[in-house]
Amino acid sequence: MFVIVLLFSPWSVASAVENYSAAQLSYEVHYITLPPDCTSHSAIDDSEWLTMEGHSNSFGLTSDCYVFRVAITNHTHSELPVMLEITYPLLDSVEVYKSSLAATSHVLSLGDLKPFGSRLMDKRTFIIPLKLTPNQEITYFFSIKTDSAMQFPLKIWKPEAYYKAEIGQHAWYGMYFGVLMVMAAYNLIIFFAVRNQAYLWYVCYVIAFAFFQASIEGLSFQYLWPDSVWWNSVCRAFFVGLMMFGIVLFQMHFLDHRSHSPRLYKLCNWAVYASILLMVTTFFIPYAVSIHVAAVLVCLLVCYVCILALISGYWAWFKGFAQARYFCLAWTVLLLAGLITVMNYVGLLPRSSFTAYSTQVGSIIEMILLSFALAESINRERQDKMKAQQRMLEQAEEINREQKRTHLLMEESYEKEMAALQKAMDAEAESKSKSQFLATMSHEIRTPMNGVIGMTELLRTTPLSAIQSKYLEIINNSGQALLSIINDILDYSKIAAGHMELELITFDLEKLVHECTSLHSVNAEKKSIELAVFTDPALPKRIIGDPTRLRQIINNLLSNATKFTQDGYVKLQVKKTQHQDQILFEVVDTGPGISPEHQSKLFTAFQQADSSTTRKFGGTGLGLSICKQLTHLMGGEIGVRSEAEKGSTFYFFIQYTESDGANISKADRLRGDDRFLVRSTFLISTQPLLLQLFEEAASRYGFSCSVYPKFSSFALDVEQNSQLRAKPLLVFVDQKQMESGELNPDLVSDFASSNPVVEFVYLTGINASLANQRSLIAGRFLSTQKPVSVLDVAALLKSFSESSAAEMQSEAERKYPDLSHLQVLVAEDNPVNQMVIKGMLSKFGIDPAIARNGKIAVNMATENHFHVIFMDCEMPVMDGLRASKLILRQGGRSGGTPQIVALTAHVMQDIRDQFKSIGVHEFLVKPVMLDDISRVFSDLWPD
Repeated sequence: MFVIVLLFSPWSVASAVENYSAAQLSYEVHYITLPPDCTSHSAIDDSEWLTMEGHSNSFGLTSDCYVFRVAITNHTHSELPVMLEITYPLLDSVEVYKSSLAATSHVLSLGDLKPFGSRLMDKRTFIIPLKLTPNQEITYFFSIKTDSAMQFPLKIWKPEAYYKAEIGQHAWYGMYFGVLMVMAAYNLIIFFAVRNQAYLWYVCYVIAFAFFQASIEGLSFQYLWPDSVWWNSVCRAFFVGLMMFGIVLFQMHFLDHRSHSPRLYKLCNWAVYASILLMVTTFFIPYAVSIHVAAVLVCLLVCYVCILALISGYWAWFKGFAQARYFCLAWTVLLLAGLITVMNYVGLLPRSSFTAYSTQVGSIIEMILLSFALAESINRERQDKMKAQQRMLEQAEEINREQKRTHLLMEESYEKEMAALQKAMDAEAESKSKSQFLATMSHEIRTPMNGVIGMTELLRTTPLSAIQSKYLEIINNSGQALLSIINDILDYSKIAAGHMELELITFDLEKLVHECTSLHSVNAEKKSIELAVFTDPALPKRIIGDPTRLRQIINNLLSNATKFTQDGYVKLQVKKTQHQDQILFEVVDTGPGISPEHQSKLFTAFQQADSSTTRKFGGTGLGLSICKQLTHLMGGEIGVRSEAEKGSTFYFFIQYTESDGANISKADRLRGDDRFLVRSTFLISTQPLLLQLFEEAASRYGFSCSVYPKFSSFALDVEQNSQLRAKPLLVFVDQKQMESGELNPDLVSDFASSNPVVEFVYLTGINASLANQRSLIAGRFLSTQKPVSVLDVAALLKSFSESSAAEMQSEAERKYPDLSHLQVLVAEDNPVNQMVIKGMLSKFGIDPAIARNGKIAVNMATENHFHVIFMDCEMPVMDGLRASKLILRQGGRSGGTPQIVALTAHVMQDIRDQFKSIGVHEFLVKPVMLDDISRVFSDLWPD
């Protein structure tokens, strides 16, 4: 309805002559086109003039000069006042001439290239007031040049009619621009309220559009810059650029291209840059050039922006952006209105009220629709906000419910936590009670065990009959078995309670595995099975770890292997794995093997492969379980490979850290000394492990060793080889050769008599009777313990080359060093244990002083100088810890502070930590062995 009112309002459709009838006034308009440089049109032949079709033809963009001839006839007998109006205000130059019978004269100059004040009337269009002579025709020539569209919309007004129509036009413009300003102000207020940039750019677009409309209607030249001719010429292109700048930024923010349409966002950015370029060029390009350049740029930019806006709008609409439908309709209306204006501008449509007001009507409709879109956006935001608030209320209610539920759970949790804490405290108290009980029981059991095993050790050094030795061995084995069971139970208890901690100290790996293997050589010899250890030459000499726990794992596996193997051999293999800082230990035996169903129970506490095992061999079933836990603590794993009746291989690996300066091994030191290579070496044996030991030793240390299965074969080769008879020979003979009868005493005696440079060495077991062995071959043999490692072989060769047989034999018989020069104090309250430790020290030539409690020990240490003090932990009057602290604090009487060795029946780590904290680092756990005391002296005085 609004559009219809605009199109059919009184001022929108007007005739060429307003308020004069044809009987009163008539006129004719003819025109001719002249070159731009032509200035005279008086001599033009009438046949060249063209009649205008209609009253307001549009000739489009042209640089030619158009001359319009207007012949006006007054048909009345009175003078008629008229006003000639050219309603198109964008003509650059309009020269008006009046023609009469006498001559043609110049009347005035008009156009927007002249200051607005030069016009006859202060009007936006070109107005020429006239008075027509009665019954007379008068002719006016209008010479027009313009760089804008060439149009000549002429109207002849009766003055009263003009002023009446002017009032209507002013009302229209006031309403139109008022609507634009109201929309701009309203949206600016919304922008400050919501801070949405879409509203700000929409205000920019509305204001720019208002200025553009005012400039093309001549209103801005009339009211805003009447004296600025240049700005009036270029402002239209500038405002077009500003409009495009504002509307593109508006659609970018309104449709949120950055988030929903990144490609359209980039295209819109190019449109923004083009708009800025258009605005800037209007200030630097001459008007004559800019009007054409601007026209092209404006057309291209407007088309680009309009198409981009439509694509963006419909895309957003398709994506579910509801307010985009108003945006699409608004741009469709504006595009149609602009198309009508452009077609009129280029001459495709004649100028009329419809074409003159199409842009204004379309812009109002567009802005109303965009306002609807913005309102819809506000409504959407309000609805979203209400929904968000509703969700927040629901969430708040849910939070309140959750808080109540959490409060209840916290109360329940607190009660449960307190109950759990009480249980934990009870469990901790129970654990402490258990630990204290175990410590007490350990102390109480180990104290009498120290007497039993210590006295057994001392009895072994006295002359005994065969039956007495047998009984003594049974007592010793029973005591060791009981001690092993106690140790297993205590270790398992510590592991189960999480109290097991590993030491990190530097130790000799090869020495440790050698000692472990040597320890089990007696049991292996009793069962006539071979035992040996093979180490990888690439292993480091010294590593950082816990030697005590590693020794415990190896001893447990070797003990099991020798226990269950009845025939064949047991060997320990130590080598590096493919992984860095990892060592693999394998204990291989030729025992009965283990079936798959029994293997799954091996590493479970209190479980053995077969229930008959306990009855036959004894044990608690804790050994392998403890090994598994210790292996895990060392960062490794333990396992078994076995088949029934095919032997077993127990393996485990540990992580290790190599000690600094640990690369020079004993093997390397021996390799650098070739004194033991002075003789040719021979081995007479059929035992596979012994043969492998000599072969690896020969390969590692670079000596030659020939192997013979029988003595007769060796003797035959020597007899046939004169070179062998000419140099000293060292011949090692396996004990098995004599026991099996393979070695003929007469043959050896004859061979020795004819070859005095040959020296025989009998490789015997640790408990073999040397006198009986020598009697076999009339004293031709020297004897030594059978080697269990490659290092044993190397040391054996070196010892035979460096010392005589008599010296070697003397060293073998002298087991403990003479330390009679040391002053030693023993602090022990138990009389039996006093006898044990005193008897053991006597083996080293030491006669110790005895103190029956810690107070006496402190007094004696104050009055006398002692090199070593063996300090029991549990004593009356003053315990060992306090006594040690006082002795170390005050120092010895002379000669320096004594070395304190703690004697304890406790195995708990906290006892050791207490002694370490005061400076006591040597410990002996009861029952004490002679080898333990020997090790302490070796640690204190290595030389």
